[in-house]
This record gives sequence, C-alpha cells and structure tokens, in this order.
Amino acid sequence: MLLAQWVPTLMCDGAAAEDRAQWLVREKGFGLEAAREAVMKEFPALFGLTRAWAAEKLCDGLKAADRARWLIENQGKSEEAARCQVMDEFPAVFPWGVESQQQQQQQQQQQQQQQQQQETGYSAAEAAAAQQ
Repeated sequence: MLLAQWVPTLMCDGAAAEDRAQWLVREKGFGLEAAREAVMKEFPALFGLTRAWAAEKLCDGLKAADRARWLIENQGKSEEAARCQVMDEFPAVFPWGVESQQQQQQQQQQQQQQQQQQETGYSAAEAAAAQQ
C-alpha cells in the first residue's frame, strides 16, 4: 500500500483522479484501493511519489548501474530512461516513496494554480494583478 495522500480532484491527463479510479473499478474489475494505487503509480509526481536511484543496489544479481549501462549501450536509451526502466523492472528494489509534507503541499499548490489557469485562462499572478 502506498503512503501518499489520495487527492480525488487532482487532474491526471485531463480527468480527475477519482474518475480514473472509478473507471478501473467498473471496467477492469479493480478494488477501489487498488484502483487508487494504480492511478497514483501512473501519475506519481502529482501524488508526491518518488523513487531514488541507487547504482549499487543488486537487481537479480547485477548492480543497477550495470543494468542501466547495458540499456544505454545496447538499446540506445538515455541515462534517465535506462534508470527508469531498471527501477520499473525491479520495484521491490526501488519502491515508490513519499516526498516530505512540504514538498507535497508545494506540488498540490502548483497543480491547483495550473488548474485555475486552465479554467480561467489567467495565472494566479495575472488574476491578482487584474483585481487591482
């Protein structure tokens, strides 16, 4: 179970998080908690989830850095893409974690400001300036 806070109104690629979760329940047979976790994993940054890269961690007997290097050299991946693939392939080694409460609040504020800007066509600063 993830430790991030579920925020049903967060916009996830044009749809509210809760709407996405309810679709998974209806159409894919997920339980509600599993559906919410799936949405949070699909949009980890919105929910304050992070994973930390650790080059020395063992992934099925090989160092994570060696696996990433192989992907870079043999599949032409960027370093970031290679690291993400290794972390995705070994979720037990690289579990999702939660950012600090302050970081989560900052992200939620940014999300709300973006949503307000999409709805009104103005940024928060432009809206404040227009009121003066």
